Amino acid sequence: MYVLQQGDLESTSAVVAYTFTGKEVGRWGEMTPDGVIQDRLKGGGITTCPDGSVYYSYINNSGICALRQNKQNIEILKAPDASFEALSASAIRAAHREAQQMSSGVPLVKLGLSASRVMSLHCSQEGLLMRQVKHPDHRGSEIEVWRPVAQQLVGKVSAGGGTLLDIWHRTLFLGSRSQDQKFRLERIRYRVETQGTDEIPM
Repeated sequence: MYVLQQGDLESTSAVVAYTFTGKEVGRWGEMTPDGVIQDRLKGGGITTCPDGSVYYSYINNSGICALRQNKQNIEILKAPDASFEALSASAIRAAHREAQQMSSGVPLVKLGLSASRVMSLHCSQEGLLMRQVKHPDHRGSEIEVWRPVAQQLVGKVSAGGGTLLDIWHRTLFLGSRSQDQKFRLERIRYRVETQGTDEIPM
């Protein structure tokens, strides 16, 4: 079982692994400054793929971190996408100090809402990585589709107002609430086309 650490500003490992009996068996990476925002705002994600690799992303980080099978080195998949509005570490630290002085999480929440936010991260049965990103100023959210082994961002899917909850049998499951606050589950089917030896998600 893998846990993504959050809350304490840059003072902990990013990922901690436990057995199901609660024994700690490993620690990797370093929590980024936006981990303190993630403690106040819902976001970020951690997932495993069928090949045993572990991927994680903090709430305001444009990159996705990868722990491969040997768990020795952390690779970062960088999104070649200027639409991701990230926050500087100095701005996060300043908001964190203000929040401590006020004894309130408002400065961190306000800062977090002003930038792009990672809402969830999931891996499909065929090893595609899906990361949902929500943008500020009512620009909606989209699901990035990655081929993580090749470190390629290969497509995007509009997510509307829903949050990506899971992937199963080439179906994206998104949850949202209607105007009357009833939960609604939306399903988006996708296919994987083969061109030569490469699989391309659609």
